[in-house]
Amino acid sequence: MTAIGDSSPDRKRPPPGAVDMWSEYERWKAANPGAAKKALSGGLIGSPETIRRKLRKFESSNIDQVILLNQAGRNSHRDICDSLELFAEKVAPEFHANVPAHEAWKADVLAGRTHLEEIDTAAFTERYGANAVTV
Repeated sequence: MTAIGDSSPDRKRPPPGAVDMWSEYERWKAANPGAAKKALSGGLIGSPETIRRKLRKFESSNIDQVILLNQAGRNSHRDICDSLELFAEKVAPEFHANVPAHEAWKADVLAGRTHLEEIDTAAFTERYGANAVTV
């Protein structure tokens, strides 16, 4: 199987519905236990308080968008709906309350009134190699 992101011109894609992504994930997890453990520790998985704590770390660095994928794995439709409802009730309100302050900060950055610190992006370039996006 070809790695994700491989742009080889002769790469053959399997027909739709032919790949069992759960089995592929399980195979990857078994072959890469360290990476699998690291991935789970960094994910937004856990109780509402755990999710709030992790999202606060993102928020403190002024990240204003996070994409959550809760329909991955072997979750039932009911599990997914329950998870979304729990998030909306117990987690989201805290962050919605902070939107006006963040929008004011972002407006200051865009207007040049607040200057952002330059960061070293080498670690990200090294991690993604040729697939890194240059902005």
